[in-house]
Amino acid sequence: MIALALAVALLLGCTGGGQTGQSSAPTPLPKAAAPTVPPGPAAQPPAPSPSPAAATTVVRMGDAVFIPDQITVTVGTTVTWDNADLSTHTVTADDGSFDSGTEPPKWLQSGQKYSFAFAKAGTYPYHCIPHQQIGMVGTVVVQ
Repeated sequence: MIALALAVALLLGCTGGGQTGQSSAPTPLPKAAAPTVPPGPAAQPPAPSPSPAAATTVVRMGDAVFIPDQITVTVGTTVTWDNADLSTHTVTADDGSFDSGTEPPKWLQSGQKYSFAFAKAGTYPYHCIPHQQIGMVGTVVVQ
């Protein structure tokens, strides 16, 4: 009987004891204040962009052809010719403005490369000395 009395007392205590005029709804908790973020350093202007790196274009040499045989680049571009052939080749401008080597000992062996940076606009036809007669010619257009 005592246990029953305790159970009823506990039940009445949890529901507000059956008293009138009091709501049995739970009391809402106060809202927490929004967290404050300490001020950070003043906004910095963006860092200047580094100047773009000079462009590089690759022309492959193989089987008595330049691949591609005509390219268009912007001023400042470096063109690299890569001898991917088993034969020796040259890269020789028709006007003499660039040359990988006119004498056979200086011709590009298989796997060797030659690079030239184009500093001014123009059209630059070029050829391979030992294979010019069979059509190994190319053109660089610089804009």
